[in-house]
Amino acid sequence: MEFEGIGALINELLHAVMPVAYIVYWIFFACKKVLPAKITWYWLFFPAVYLAFVLLRGPVAHFYPYPFMNADKLGYAQVALNSLGVLLAFVGASAVFIWGGNKLARKKVG
Repeated sequence: MEFEGIGALINELLHAVMPVAYIVYWIFFACKKVLPAKITWYWLFFPAVYLAFVLLRGPVAHFYPYPFMNADKLGYAQVALNSLGVLLAFVGASAVFIWGGNKLARKKVG
């Protein structure tokens, strides 16, 4: 799906600018505390619900917000494989944030 005009701007802000801005905010301004690794599974709740919603709504509306979720074109097996890749990326990013946050929290305390 290609965006034009304001849609392209919103897409760029959401997927390119905001992640970088949030990381900068998190490093320099967010209060840090030591987090257990198991918190990752709580963080994955919303993406799992979102995926289920998209896969239930997609065949009815024939709209998928991301190309890797398009079961109409790719089939459910490929979408499952793609979603597993995204899951692994989320878990990896969570591990990096937990490790970095814990390191910064301990540095601040000690």
